[in-house]
Amino acid sequence: MVKLCENLMKILSRNLGLQEDRLQNAFGGKEEAGGCLRVNYYPICPQPELTLGLSPHSDPGGLTILLPDEYVTGLQVRGSDDAWISVQPAPHALIVNIGDQIQSGAHAPVKLLTSQQVEAVA
Repeated sequence: MVKLCENLMKILSRNLGLQEDRLQNAFGGKEEAGGCLRVNYYPICPQPELTLGLSPHSDPGGLTILLPDEYVTGLQVRGSDDAWISVQPAPHALIVNIGDQIQSGAHAPVKLLTSQQVEAVA
């Protein structure tokens, strides 16, 4: 997972017109690279109208890698028109959220993704 994030940061740096190692260096360079693993499970709720979900937010870290459950949806992202778009999981695919620290580390005009988790439905 750390190697995947290293490669993603190189790609992001290049696409933002920065030196390839700019974002990696902003996070301490290769020697200081690390990660944090958090596992959340959102089971299907028998009474979805009673759930709260997660309020709209941007991710505070650098990159957030999500492994979606193809049977339980609920992740939404805000589109450029401010409308909420439901993310449809693709088989064997990961979802990558760019976090707040990428914006500050890039010193570039990066529009952050705002997401929310709504009730899990089957």
